[in-house]
Amino acid sequence: MDDSRELARAPPNAALTKHEIIEKLNAVPTFCLLNSDQNIVAMVDPEGGEGEVCLWFTDADDARRMLAVALEQNPDALLHLGVTPLGLAFALAERWAESPFVGDMRLQGNRAVVASMGPMLREQLAAQGLPAGAWQLPLFCCDELSSARVMPVFLSRADLVAAWEASGRSKESLPANLAVIELKVFVAQMQTDAFAWSSVAFVGSPRSVALVRQSKLASARAAGKGGPPPTHASTASAGAGGDVPAGDDDDEPPPLV
Repeated sequence: MDDSRELARAPPNAALTKHEIIEKLNAVPTFCLLNSDQNIVAMVDPEGGEGEVCLWFTDADDARRMLAVALEQNPDALLHLGVTPLGLAFALAERWAESPFVGDMRLQGNRAVVASMGPMLREQLAAQGLPAGAWQLPLFCCDELSSARVMPVFLSRADLVAAWEASGRSKESLPANLAVIELKVFVAQMQTDAFAWSSVAFVGSPRSVALVRQSKLASARAAGKGGPPPTHASTASAGAGGDVPAGDDDDEPPPLV
């Protein structure tokens, strides 16, 4: 297809509503710690802050490691991973949706990547007049993988590289300077008419897809031992308290506030 026909079919520049943004983000899973009653388990703040936090991990390997540590420390707790769509987790963490949980709620990207890119991500937030908050999450994109109708956005550089190679390009031809943007900055931009944001497609990791399947099996086993899962989950386990809605990758986005 020539460029003129491709451009003619491109969506118009338009802002997205919060609901539409959540729907797009929901294409990607996140992972949280659940107990046998399907209740989300709050944790001691890994950053050393006071109070408890609810974390949703976007990196499958980090989520597995977190579960392994939790099981080692609580061998009788029947802990497992639960799946929450990214849009739902973002809405809760950013207080777009109400939650009775009184602690801090955060998205947690790959720890090593977030640590190395943290200063740059916080600079992006400050430049847009946005608070840094307790968490930052990098997104990765590349003009060469985009078209007039689709703009893929990745949560890791490795997944972008895999998509680049899957498109028939060599790894050596990958542009040196990939676009990196903090999630909250990107969400703020999607609420403007500066771009055809309906073309954005968030791309999940194959490792996350595999972990979703494993987590569903673990949740089913836990539900069989602990009874049917409730609609809303009470936070429980060592050092936990309060309530937070239990997420599932089939959940509808919560009411927006």
